[in-house]
Amino acid sequence: MTTFLVSPSQKYQHSFFVQRSIYLSFIFTCFILPVLFAETYYVSATGDDLNDGSLSLPWKTIARVNRQQLQPGDSVLLRRNDTFRGNLIPRSGNANAYIFYGAYGKGNKPLLLGSVNRSRKADWKSIGKNLWQTSGVFLSGTTGTADAGNIIFNNEEVCGWKLSSKELLQKQGDFYSDTKNAAVVLYSVVNPGAFYSNIEIALKKNGIDQSFKSFIIYQDIDIRYTAAHGIGGTKCNNIIIRDMDFSFIGGGYHEGVIRYGNGVEFYDDAHDNIVERCRFNQVYDVAMTPQGNLDNYKVYNIIFRNNIVTNCEQSFEFWARGKNALAEYIYFINNTCLDVGLTWAHEQREKYVTAHLLFWGSSAHYSNLYICNNIFYNSRKAGIFEASSRLHNLQKPNVIIDYNCWYIADTASMLATVTGWKRGTPNIPAVSYITFSNYKQQTGQDEHSFFEDPRLDIHLRPMPGSPCIGKGAKMDPVINDPTGSYKSVQDTYTIGALEAEPVKASATTIHTL
Repeated sequence: MTTFLVSPSQKYQHSFFVQRSIYLSFIFTCFILPVLFAETYYVSATGDDLNDGSLSLPWKTIARVNRQQLQPGDSVLLRRNDTFRGNLIPRSGNANAYIFYGAYGKGNKPLLLGSVNRSRKADWKSIGKNLWQTSGVFLSGTTGTADAGNIIFNNEEVCGWKLSSKELLQKQGDFYSDTKNAAVVLYSVVNPGAFYSNIEIALKKNGIDQSFKSFIIYQDIDIRYTAAHGIGGTKCNNIIIRDMDFSFIGGGYHEGVIRYGNGVEFYDDAHDNIVERCRFNQVYDVAMTPQGNLDNYKVYNIIFRNNIVTNCEQSFEFWARGKNALAEYIYFINNTCLDVGLTWAHEQREKYVTAHLLFWGSSAHYSNLYICNNIFYNSRKAGIFEASSRLHNLQKPNVIIDYNCWYIADTASMLATVTGWKRGTPNIPAVSYITFSNYKQQTGQDEHSFFEDPRLDIHLRPMPGSPCIGKGAKMDPVINDPTGSYKSVQDTYTIGALEAEPVKASATTIHTL
């Protein structure tokens, strides 16, 4: 059994292990003993913002949550089966007590939607042949306008096609985001409210914007229909994102007509953050990423583990730029990633950068980046995209990619590289593809990985006989999978997010963080 020693450097060791102990202390305090003076606030779709936020008198809106001056140790709980609109702006806890955002009650995770609904015929006005306009596009509880990055029709049956002017709209579902007039123009053969059963217009805001925030836990919330990031922000630390769902994320304009949107993004300074047991589906860009472009910034102790990614344009992205910037101790481990490029927006994209792993070129110093024990299944383009034909982003020992299960139908397109690319150019230059065996030979990566069907069941759990069972490296720390099963069975380690067989976790597994 191979064991990777992934303890942080001496420089950051204190911070990392303090974070672990704080987390365990928080779990013990919140679930065994009450936090002294901490408050719990409840939010329900049937509540009222004039209420006191108690269980019997809950608030109604995310806007009311954002106004509350939460204190370290406080919790905000959204009622399950309810739908909330808006964008959460969290408060920071401290090293002694995190602030917790989660769910209460029984049923499905509460929905947090970053969209406006325009499903009625009265919402639309004819402005020309097959052109319909809806006005007053803004987020509830905010002022001003926001770019419409996507339109989701008929409860996720189909999405709109975004174009840069209303003159380009030619077919059903084409739309133009008129930010100047806070309007959306849609091509439809009849009134859109009659043609579609449901219309959600996703606006360019993060579902949760955690810039400059710290010591927060998010758990059991379903974030959808944001045209920016699901959770995003700059300079955030000591963040735990657990058991969250992200879907139909992104599509807003970032630079000119270049669009963007990630599931979870840590930008510039970020440290001691964990994303675990989450599900990402239909994300415009990448499911998870730490990235930055600021001089002297530092990103370290970031863990992405036991997550499930389906139908996103990329699974994991890494780049670090900026003078004297530093990135180290970043882990993408035990994730199951399927079907990149089969997303709602693939054909609309200006750039076809489709890959499970995306390296956009790093000029900053980076080291101890571990990408291990993952399943990477199916890609519309390539397994890995490296924005340099010299492959400098993939060189050991700064990056360790190993003990993964790869399975892509076109074995000749394992690694895609480009030549002549410079930041800011509108198009990707010529792409060269490298086979799996040549990629391993040229980089030395994935030495113990294999190229084989992982044999997953409908729940994405390895079936008996799967090559992923018992073939993973021992990673520190170990954690339960998204179903609560312990991630080691008889001292073997399964590749991917889920264990092969449900193994009931013991009461002591809380201490495996």
